[in-house]
Amino acid sequence: MAESLSNHSYCTVGTGGITNSATTLPVSSASGFPTSGTYRIVVDPGTSTEEIMAVTAGQGTTSWTVTRAAEATNNGAQTAFAHNAGAVVAQVLTVAGLLQYMRTQAPLSAGLDLQVDVVRDYGAKFDGSTDDTTAFTDAISAVSTAGGGTITCPAGVSIVQPFSITGDSIRIVGQGAGITTLRRKTGSTGFQVIDINAAAVALEDLTIDGNSDGTNAACVALTGTQVAVRRCEILNAVLYGINMCGNASLTGCDIVDCYIHANGGVGIFGSAAGYTADELSIRGCRIQANGGHGVLLGNGSTAQVAHAVVASNRVVGNGTASAGGGGIWVGIGGAHIAITGNEVISNAGDGIAVAGGTDVTITGNECAYGSGPTGDPAVSGIAVSDGGLRGTIAGNYCHHNTADGIVFNGQLAECSDWSCSGNLCINNSQSPSTAGAYHGITFFHGTGTASAVRVAVAGNVCTDTQGTKTQGYGILVDSYAANVTITGNQLDGNLTGALSNSATATTVFAVGNRGYNPQAWVSNSISLPGGTGSANKVTNDFPYQVFVTLNGAVGVHVISAAGTDLQLTADAGPVLLSPGDAIYFATTVPGNWNWYGM
Repeated sequence: MAESLSNHSYCTVGTGGITNSATTLPVSSASGFPTSGTYRIVVDPGTSTEEIMAVTAGQGTTSWTVTRAAEATNNGAQTAFAHNAGAVVAQVLTVAGLLQYMRTQAPLSAGLDLQVDVVRDYGAKFDGSTDDTTAFTDAISAVSTAGGGTITCPAGVSIVQPFSITGDSIRIVGQGAGITTLRRKTGSTGFQVIDINAAAVALEDLTIDGNSDGTNAACVALTGTQVAVRRCEILNAVLYGINMCGNASLTGCDIVDCYIHANGGVGIFGSAAGYTADELSIRGCRIQANGGHGVLLGNGSTAQVAHAVVASNRVVGNGTASAGGGGIWVGIGGAHIAITGNEVISNAGDGIAVAGGTDVTITGNECAYGSGPTGDPAVSGIAVSDGGLRGTIAGNYCHHNTADGIVFNGQLAECSDWSCSGNLCINNSQSPSTAGAYHGITFFHGTGTASAVRVAVAGNVCTDTQGTKTQGYGILVDSYAANVTITGNQLDGNLTGALSNSATATTVFAVGNRGYNPQAWVSNSISLPGGTGSANKVTNDFPYQVFVTLNGAVGVHVISAAGTDLQLTADAGPVLLSPGDAIYFATTVPGNWNWYGM
């Protein structure tokens, strides 16, 4: 139903008229018609060619952009007709027009959630070819002016140039990832397809396609406060899938249940130099086949990322054979970060790397099948390096990586104050060059002055279950480690040995570790837990015999499993201890002593 508005002037169709397919209507005058906003007109009213159109652009001029046959007329027709010059044009009030006016033009009370449709209300086409940028920017402007609301999008592909959202409390919602697509227009300028710099803004149920277009371009940039990307597919960016803190700081960000793949660089990039990102959550996402790291948090001393949770994501196949790129990477500037319950598989760099980050918790992740780039294929399941400070590594499953299961690497600066417990490090050192070159857990100093200090390694299982073994030692400690405790670990069946400790007894305390190697002698250098006397005895808890070399110790006693105490002479040589036998030193305690078993 349509009713002409008597308080608006009529005009006529201008020179040349309009065909039944044209979307530009020439008019004799715009006097009395609205100068902004979408409104409806009737052309040829009361005739057989009566048609209702929606004016979407050109308001206030004599050339209007119109949506043809916007709704049914009084005679029931909803058909676009040709109209000759001189045909009557009048503004009309329709039910749909009134609702549209209330949604987009009428003043709104505070807190009312405005609902607009980018096609119905602003003329977007979603046809895969028409540039819909203006429709989106007009919708964003209207919702922003109203104080917030929701812009809904239909199924289809919308072609857009990069645009920004600077108004608060705006949601852009599609019909589902893979159903509603916003695709960057080929050859357009600007960095991000959607650049958010506002508060309480969300993108939901969309595919955002970077179309492999632009320079250093991203699909989405997130700055401001309390922004979110939920249930979206993010793909084909030249550089970053999602760029956090690309040009400003960010507080409160939620990236949930998204599929982020096939981007040229990092899947989710957190914090550029000079900006901060705080209170971040990346949960339930599939982050796959991006050209760089899957997730990167902190990228330099002036790029701060803090209070972040990376949980329950599947991070698979990121990086390239030529350039590398790991799974989840925490760099300098990353702090108070929890990485938990992720599946980190087959990336071209370390599965989880803490390269200078602080206060990091890494728990319950699977880090496997990592294989680095050509020329440097050795990557570890979990790597702490370059001054990584304070953290927990617990309950992770690191297996079939080309280098170590877990490594503390002091190549640039020592790693300090870490707890490493309850992890499974199995069948690592899959490097094609040398079997046994890498280990279950490794302390490695590289070119630095120390590998790690103040680290507790307890209750881990480091073993090789393969028929053809590749993992060298269960645990290897270089001579640069200091104040490290290694206790209660199960170190069975590795290629080279159970535990290799090159550090001195005053800096590394290793006791109560079990390991049986069926292929080679076990050689462990183990410090004693205390001083002299039977109270400081060490018991052979292994289920096999071991030989003990005494390094010149005197006053040596062996207590059999039956309780017999036997004192040995100074030149007794290696001592055989059966399971359950114990040894202690009555007068002189050697700094190190070794036991060998098979």
